[in-house]
Amino acid sequence: MRSTKLQSLVRALAVAGVLAASLAPASTASAIPNDRCPEGYVCFWTGYDFTGTMSVYNNPRFPDYLCTGIRPAARTVFNNDDQPWNFYRDTNCQQFAVALEPGDVETSDRLLSWK
Repeated sequence: MRSTKLQSLVRALAVAGVLAASLAPASTASAIPNDRCPEGYVCFWTGYDFTGTMSVYNNPRFPDYLCTGIRPAARTVFNNDDQPWNFYRDTNCQQFAVALEPGDVETSDRLLSWK
């Protein structure tokens, strides 16, 4: 009987381990590409995890702080600038998506503007 309880416990722990591993968040395999995104710039990629076409911007609307479109739409953004930026799901900066502090990265379904 003791052996049966021990076997049941081992099976339960194994199942719990498999469940925990399947629920863990996926990590980004790609490292932040500091060598491709110059310091003082915000870089956009059309694909997830720094894939696809990359665009580089250096305060394109400074000092007016107007809404600036992202074309083509970005799925990954790296803020390598020294100030925070806000990103939006529409082209006129109305549908807020995320704020990125310097050094932050965001992978999103689609970002279309920023300010």
